[in-house]
Amino acid sequence: MICKHNEDEKELKELQDIVFIQPSDQPISFEKISFEAMDVFLLTPEYTSSRGYNSYAFGIDKKSGEAFVITFKNAEKVQDTINYEKVSTPANKNEKLVVTTKNTEGQGDTLTTEYTFNKDSKQFVAE
Repeated sequence: MICKHNEDEKELKELQDIVFIQPSDQPISFEKISFEAMDVFLLTPEYTSSRGYNSYAFGIDKKSGEAFVITFKNAEKVQDTINYEKVSTPANKNEKLVVTTKNTEGQGDTLTTEYTFNKDSKQFVAE
């Protein structure tokens, strides 16, 4: 994944063996979530089973233009992707990332998690 800003190029993350499924050969689109200090872009390589979508997240600092990879921390587990329910795209609510995931252990119940961004570690941390 390469980010181009003006004449500068920066490799953010190497994505190996990723399958993109889309209806045309047009450039891949990203879901964009705006926060006060940054824009977050979700890259969803492929459709995933009944649980929903797995997306990589990248941020762009609104002041500096710096692009960076975002990871997700829930308890002690750190992941490169976030999983969210097909009918509910993650959203910014009061400067927190709100994500709804299908609970595979229940009877189709959903679980909503709020994440706060840690600027130092470039992570969304579950509350």
